[in-house]
Amino acid sequence: MSISVIIWLFILGLASGLACIGISVTTFLHARRIEADFCARLQGMATLEELKTAEGQLQALQSELVSMRAQESEARRLVADADVARAELASIRENLTALEPRRGELKSILERLAQARETLDRTESELAERRAAAAQAAVEEEWRKARLSQLETSIRDALLRVESVQAELAGLMAARAEAEQSVASLTASLEALSTRKRELEHELALLKAQVAEREEAARLLQRRIEDAQRQLEVAKLEERSARQHVAQLTAKAKELEEELKRSQRNLESVQSKLAELAPVTTTAKRFEAVFGKPPIGRHELLKKLTETDALKRVRDHAKSCGFVYSNRVLQAFHTSLKIDSRAPLMVLAGISGTGKTQLPRLYADALGINFLPVAVQPGWDSPQDLLGFFSHLEGRFRPTSLLQALVQMDGYIGSEALKREGFKELAKQWASNSCEDQMLLVLLDEMNLARVEYYFSDFLSKLELRNSPGFDAANAESRARASVFLEGGPGSDGIPVFAGHNVLFAGTMNEDESTQSLSDKVIDRANVMRFGTPTKLEAASATPTANDANPYRLSKDVWASWKVPAQKGAAIAGRPLDEWIADLNGALKPVHRPFGHRTAGAITEYVRQYPGAAKSAEAQKHALADQIEQRVMPKLRGLDPQSEEGMLAFGKICEIVTSIGDTRLVEAIRMGQASHGGSQFVWFGVDRGAD
Repeated sequence: MSISVIIWLFILGLASGLACIGISVTTFLHARRIEADFCARLQGMATLEELKTAEGQLQALQSELVSMRAQESEARRLVADADVARAELASIRENLTALEPRRGELKSILERLAQARETLDRTESELAERRAAAAQAAVEEEWRKARLSQLETSIRDALLRVESVQAELAGLMAARAEAEQSVASLTASLEALSTRKRELEHELALLKAQVAEREEAARLLQRRIEDAQRQLEVAKLEERSARQHVAQLTAKAKELEEELKRSQRNLESVQSKLAELAPVTTTAKRFEAVFGKPPIGRHELLKKLTETDALKRVRDHAKSCGFVYSNRVLQAFHTSLKIDSRAPLMVLAGISGTGKTQLPRLYADALGINFLPVAVQPGWDSPQDLLGFFSHLEGRFRPTSLLQALVQMDGYIGSEALKREGFKELAKQWASNSCEDQMLLVLLDEMNLARVEYYFSDFLSKLELRNSPGFDAANAESRARASVFLEGGPGSDGIPVFAGHNVLFAGTMNEDESTQSLSDKVIDRANVMRFGTPTKLEAASATPTANDANPYRLSKDVWASWKVPAQKGAAIAGRPLDEWIADLNGALKPVHRPFGHRTAGAITEYVRQYPGAAKSAEAQKHALADQIEQRVMPKLRGLDPQSEEGMLAFGKICEIVTSIGDTRLVEAIRMGQASHGGSQFVWFGVDRGAD
């Protein structure tokens, strides 16, 4: 108990005691006055009636005396309590002295003690006065003892009866307290037993349910065991039958293998004899189909067109055909094609039916670029499916339209392969159909129906070699390193397939259960743009084909003039681009998915080639945001965004994107983090909408 509580209890007790003492003294003085008046009247009594009246007054006085004595006893008890309180006050004063170092904390308590001390002093003075009055009352009481002796006997009897009643009452109170305690204890026990009963009933219900489930499981297990035993017997029978069948097939396979070996030996012998007997003109005839059916027609060249006007043409042409694309989408697609030396492939990804195929077609149509769509098939597993193959049965090469178009676009194949003896006629035919001064856009439609690494990976690596140091397309050795060689049959060195910078490659990729995902090798060599739904699409408008809509063809020299030459490093928002790239790579390191020199160089080239980036800081920010969207975010697919490393990586990337002001990209990243309940990152791309 704190000191302040003790002091307040003491003050309250002292005030109560003083009040009782005041009442007792007042009552005693009143009794004395009554007694004095009674004595005066008793001396003057001369008649029996007066004596009877006096006797009644005496009885009343005796009753008041009994009450006064009880009050006097209470006053004495309170005086004793006051003495005890003074002793406690002295102890408290000693404690206060000991607590002197805590003066600041006990200041309020000392103020209250000072007030209590003043009150106590006043109370002591009043108590002294009342004690004097009590002493006077005691002297006067001795005067009354003789006359009240008979009353004292009655008083003692009454006191004895009162004590007996009080003792009996105390016993009853104690019994009542014990009974209440017993009732409380029994009530608590009853509640505990009720709670335990409910718990046991719940446990019993659970046990019954578990027993029922286990009995049902046991019955199911027994049935499964019986079924398994029956299946085992059937399997044993099937195994014996299968072994017999395998033995038969093995014997037959050996027979077929021997027959195949004999057929191969015969075929090799026939091919060898044909190679010896065939004249040189037969070799030229093998490749006649490659050069004889050009898929690209000759048109007048468009030799003057600015890049700004070109993008306006694309936008207007798309709008006239019912498609509305944002400037960001058009510029991103255009820039991705411009940096084919760093990223030979542009991929448009998204769900089916969002206009991915139409954008390359409209782009080529508006600018006069030859457009060749190639429908990828699910069974493709080699470059031959993409380019063609040599048919030994027919004795000639079976080219695809892509190979024929690449031959038309190659300005050097005539000087290498066709000028040999026997190729003169083909050289003339190629020269009349050559389109090497034009541009070609090849679209691999639904390119991920088959594994891209199987049919296009080798060709993609060859395209990348065009950017190697010291490469010269006019040098036969350099071209050979960057060419894919196809089998040309007996006596032939094969057909070298080379694609120069006048050939651009794009691909569309649907994202559903029927398609294959791109490997990191392809992603590192491509710009992958998730394609959102166009904000406006008018189904009634027709889209003309690229070969018929524009009578002119864009010159490759005009295309080359749009490329910005190498220069000093760009600065975005006052910081060098190299620092931004380093920050991006640092954000990917915690999740062990950083990029290398190839990606860093592609990002730098993209920012440099972005339309208007040389003069507009806003354009530079857009270019950097595009590369984060196309190159960085696809690398994070499947990552756990709730892991410590994931939160660190995504937080840093969002900080970088926020600093360049692309709020839509930040929202897209947050949406990808929240996919799959936040357990796996999925990149959905950015919905740029229309400007």
